Amino acid sequence: MSTIVIVGGHGKIALLASKDLTAGGHTVRSVIRNPDQADDIRAAGAEPVVLDIASASTDELVDVVSGSDAVVFAAGAGGKQGPEATFAVDRDGAMTTIAAAERAGVARLLLVSYLHADDPDSVNDDPGMKPYQQAKHAADTALRSSELLWTILRPGVLNDDDATGRVAVGDGIQSGTTSRGNVAALLSTLATSTLATRRVLNVVDGETDLRTVLEQIPNR
Repeated sequence: MSTIVIVGGHGKIALLASKDLTAGGHTVRSVIRNPDQADDIRAAGAEPVVLDIASASTDELVDVVSGSDAVVFAAGAGGKQGPEATFAVDRDGAMTTIAAAERAGVARLLLVSYLHADDPDSVNDDPGMKPYQQAKHAADTALRSSELLWTILRPGVLNDDDATGRVAVGDGIQSGTTSRGNVAALLSTLATSTLATRRVLNVVDGETDLRTVLEQIPNR
């Protein structure tokens, strides 16, 4: 069984992934900023680790991720707390996590991004989202240039529909919706395998079993 560290462990996707992983017998260490969230983490079967990713040092994160088999970065300010917080979490927090995984010798790192992260200057109806776009782009770029066995998930507009376990993945996908449950299921599968290594996955809800989809994607 594997040990997985999830950074940003109190998000909806992270909690669902924690439940999936621990139900499968895996150990999850879940990094959260607010100690009041610890009971929710335990209820999902994971071990809470209180650490503010926005200000954490690489050394602090090395201590957390050491000995794990994979790291999932699912933290995000979501562009709702102002540019400073967005860059601190979505960009700098991700980069610190990447550096910590490299230093600790954890080969596998998964990053939850968003569908248009390749175009950080694209026009968005909400101008407050531009820092989010730029932060995600920077984080994706940093991970892609690393030596880690990374995978980047880029879901569409997220919804809370039940997980179907069926998705569509492809470079040509530029719109659509993705259930948080399906993202969590993808993370659980990827964190405990080397499927889709060094690939960026644009993913929306679809008709094909997600493991079948992943097995058809060649590693790089």
